[in-house]
Amino acid sequence: MHMEDRQGMLDALHLIKNSPNLQKLIIVIEPSRVDVVENLVGQDFSACCLKKLEQVELHFMSGIGSEVELIKLVLANAPGLKKMKIIPSENLLSHARGLEILKKLIQFPRASPKAEIKYSDSKSSRMRYKENKGYL
Repeated sequence: MHMEDRQGMLDALHLIKNSPNLQKLIIVIEPSRVDVVENLVGQDFSACCLKKLEQVELHFMSGIGSEVELIKLVLANAPGLKKMKIIPSENLLSHARGLEILKKLIQFPRASPKAEIKYSDSKSSRMRYKENKGYL
């Protein structure tokens, strides 16, 4: 999903809430679009749309609170989740804070006992993203 402005954000929320069979969600966070993530966190997904979600990819995570809350929300409300892949921003990779955030994430309650969190700190993931114009 690429959400360039508030309308794009509202469209994405509408799509997610009306997609009960959603199995894979890719979120790309651009530094100038952090407010989009904050809007996602305020939504109630508990009874609607994450039941069949199996995979989540979060690209360019910078470690701000709203991103962490979004991950917490997905983990708590996606009983079919199998894999969450987090690809941090280069800034987060260069700080010990990335490890602190990962330690926090693995402690969050999960609706799915099978959910695993993969923290990809390799440059190859970011390169594939750029080469494929954002889609892995």
